[in-house]
Amino acid sequence: MAKSQSSHRKSQSATTVGDPAPVLEVLSKLGRTESVPPGRTLFRQGDLADALYVLQSGSLEVSILSEEGRKLTLNHMTAGTIFGEIGLMDSGPRSATVTADDACEILKVPREVLLNEIRANPDFALAIIQLCVERLRWVSSQLEEHVFLPLPVRMARRLEFLMRSMDRGPEIPISQSALADHVGVTREAVAKVLSEWKASGMVAPGRGKIQILDAAALREMTRVGQV
Repeated sequence: MAKSQSSHRKSQSATTVGDPAPVLEVLSKLGRTESVPPGRTLFRQGDLADALYVLQSGSLEVSILSEEGRKLTLNHMTAGTIFGEIGLMDSGPRSATVTADDACEILKVPREVLLNEIRANPDFALAIIQLCVERLRWVSSQLEEHVFLPLPVRMARRLEFLMRSMDRGPEIPISQSALADHVGVTREAVAKVLSEWKASGMVAPGRGKIQILDAAALREMTRVGQV
């Protein structure tokens, strides 16, 4: 149980990990700010990794596609998140697709500029290594959830995370299809669970939104062993 609760805390945090302040201070001097309109894809899974980014404002969706073309939404990043570092370290392709949920401002640091700073600044290099390690731990916790946890628990955790990260109160602007993308199942499977929750008075699904009526019950549902 302790392991599962620890994984829950990690998986529900944004992909900003540790204390990013020292890294952000250095990155702010290395990159340039760009505007990204809503709906634009910053990079796609499989693209060449040529830069590291910092999300300064707005929200970005992180998703992956299976070999069959099925989408799985991993996260919605918020301001202050550093991302895109994994591909830079091993010169490999991007492991996920990042798309703007709304209008965003990002800081872009080219790969060679970042690597030069890593070579010249040991403290910065250690901070980047820590960022990579903690990001991999976060990904591992996500995989653990999708493999081992029941669907109602995964849905409850995702809704609680979205309610907190979007900061829009109890009404979450997400469709049942989009929620299905988040938890890696069909829309029909999500609809069945939501119907049960609606009958119990916990949620009120609507067109393109899900209203949380009983936040305490939803929070209880996030605990392993409660379903």
